[in-house]
Amino acid sequence: MKDLQRNVSREIEVDSLVSTVWMKIAPPKVEFFMWLALLGKLNTRYRLYVKGILQEDQSTCTFCKLQPETLDHVLMSCTYSQQVWRLLASELGHSWITPASFKQHYENWMGLTWRNALRKKIWISTFFAATWTI
Repeated sequence: MKDLQRNVSREIEVDSLVSTVWMKIAPPKVEFFMWLALLGKLNTRYRLYVKGILQEDQSTCTFCKLQPETLDHVLMSCTYSQQVWRLLASELGHSWITPASFKQHYENWMGLTWRNALRKKIWISTFFAATWTI
């Protein structure tokens, strides 16, 4: 029974996190992209390989060509993506530590509290723009 309660709590937590993308601060296609990313449903090269659409040798990261192009790798842990996130965080006066997953990265980025609503929108818009651009 406790396992069921934990699973339901996790699903509700994930649903509430995923639903935060619908803020109308980015174009709908960008919000939809973020929604798919948070659900783990983006068709990365590795995911297309698993589905049998690509060959194994076609599943590596577009940027570094060293790792399989999984969602977490391409959006967060690839050296190219890490440079983008570090630069953005630095320019906005924050430090960036590589989180365990893209979902955790999103949660950490959105978890900052802001007294100024405009700065908060800029912070969130920056995350959406960087993710979309990567």
